[in-house]
Amino acid sequence: MSGDFDNAVRLALYSEFVRTASAPAAADLATQMQCPEADVRAALERLAAGKAVVLEPDSREILMANPLCAVPTPYRVRAQGRSFFGVASAGSMEPFGAVSDRRGAGGAADAHRRADESPSMKDSRERG
Repeated sequence: MSGDFDNAVRLALYSEFVRTASAPAAADLATQMQCPEADVRAALERLAAGKAVVLEPDSREILMANPLCAVPTPYRVRAQGRSFFGVASAGSMEPFGAVSDRRGAGGAADAHRRADESPSMKDSRERG
């Protein structure tokens, strides 16, 4: 498969992630793209090798598509007027245009500040 196909999978993945607020299953992406699931899974593996996505270790389903995360985190990403769980790195969010701004209205700096103030983060630091 070509890089064009991998990019198409990546775009479909982001589109579906933002539309549904959850990571799509490889089978759902294959159905949406009208192609074999094996081709989508192979593209996801290549994207994971290139660090564009992170896959679950066992199921190989999507865990993260930077800056979006399929599991709850103390970080939030804003896109298209909605809020999503995000990854920690502010620099990783900005190229996608997902962060609304940096002035405390859901921007990267605010996300880091809120995460530092999060009880779960404080608890883990105290234990650790």
